[in-house]
Amino acid sequence: KMNNHFKCIGIVGHPRHPTALTTHEMLYRWLCTKGYEVIVEQQIAHELQLKNVKTGTLAEIGQLADLAVVVGGDGNMLGAARTLARYDIKVIGINRGNL
Repeated sequence: KMNNHFKCIGIVGHPRHPTALTTHEMLYRWLCTKGYEVIVEQQIAHELQLKNVKTGTLAEIGQLADLAVVVGGDGNMLGAARTLARYDIKVIGINRGNL
């Protein structure tokens, strides 16, 4: 069962596109229903107007979370991966960029 591996999951990415924001919100709600502790990057939480949610900077997510899910284009993924590489965290990318 996945719950044994990841207790805390970070949601990352710079929300520019409505599509990406929709993905962020669906992911957040799904993870919460599955009982994970979720940390949302501050800008995403602000854009989605999420209340009573744990937020953090990318570095804080790197320190606190076991897994980061990066939603966005290649640039977002590479930028986030560069920062998160300093931490003991797994990273998954969901491509929501456009060419």
